[in-house]
Amino acid sequence: KTIDIEVDTLLEMTQTLVIPAVEKQLQVLFQTQQSLGSNSLKKLHQSRIQKLESVFDAILSLQEELIKLTDSVRESHDETLKMKRLAAEIQPLSFKLRDACDNAERLVADEFWPLPKYREMLFTNSLS
Repeated sequence: KTIDIEVDTLLEMTQTLVIPAVEKQLQVLFQTQQSLGSNSLKKLHQSRIQKLESVFDAILSLQEELIKLTDSVRESHDETLKMKRLAAEIQPLSFKLRDACDNAERLVADEFWPLPKYREMLFTNSLS
């Protein structure tokens, strides 16, 4: 049951917090790209866009895969089978989605990221 609740929370946070933050960052990056004059600078900046697009692609595809798999597992009426599939299939996939979201955290500007970043949580104790 815990894994099931964690997956629901991960999917909700990804959909309502992470994806919108990445979209905002990409929008700013695309606007910046259009305003650049130097071809060499555009090329370097394009690399930054491609990194975030790659992470975004992973987030969207893993989220879709996790939703389908979760729906499939929940259709079963065999609780033992559900438990085994949650542990063997869903949890590893949720870890991959979490990793992709963690990668996005490193690429999205603080002003767009709605959650506390790891570094903020780590150093909060030293601020008081």
